[in-house]
Amino acid sequence: MTTTTVPPLATAGSVPFKAEIHNVKAIAVLFPSHQQIAVTQASGIDEIAELANQPFNCESVGNSTQAALVDVLEAVGTSEGDVDCVRGSVSFGADGIKDGNLVGFTTLSAFPNGVFTELFHSVDMKLLPVPAKVAEVMQAKNPGYSYSVIPAGTYKGVETDVPTMRSDLMLIANEDLSDEDAYWVVKTLLDRIEDVRTIHAVMRPITPEYMAGVAGIELHPGARRAFEEAGVSFAD
Repeated sequence: MTTTTVPPLATAGSVPFKAEIHNVKAIAVLFPSHQQIAVTQASGIDEIAELANQPFNCESVGNSTQAALVDVLEAVGTSEGDVDCVRGSVSFGADGIKDGNLVGFTTLSAFPNGVFTELFHSVDMKLLPVPAKVAEVMQAKNPGYSYSVIPAGTYKGVETDVPTMRSDLMLIANEDLSDEDAYWVVKTLLDRIEDVRTIHAVMRPITPEYMAGVAGIELHPGARRAFEEAGVSFAD
């Protein structure tokens, strides 16, 4: 599994990849992962650019959360080097906020995120919005991003929809995976889609059309056949 922002980097051989990778195909999109950037109300921070010089959990180098943070910081005209970054997991970041050592943290995940939910109930927090113009810059750099919102009420104190970036989680496979195997995987998911929808709240609204809507990578021919049999139409 990977997120839709990773294949464009792999194809281009961009960091963190050391060479171009072209032998991967998509199988199915599973659920949206939203960029969630949270800071304490006490910090007084209202915009992403204001994270400069602030103690903030930037996540471990090389994962999708950290890469998305780098992209959004650059899109607002600053950089990770301008932030007083600490490195650690989401739980590590939450502990740092509770201890008063950090002003915020971030994750790229489905919502509601359990660690965020717990923290928002114990500390007065806010989510930072990603403006539309910033989203355009990020999408131009990486077509795996899409613009979305975290709905009001997702976390305690979040009273309005918060615009942010989305990078969907999807199944991928080596292009050498047989058409029959790729077809079987997708057909099984579609045949059991009601069960799939019960896995997480964010997966309840998924449809065959959503699962087929890969970005930044080609769909495996076997997977495409299963989607077409389920009635999904493709633009090409």
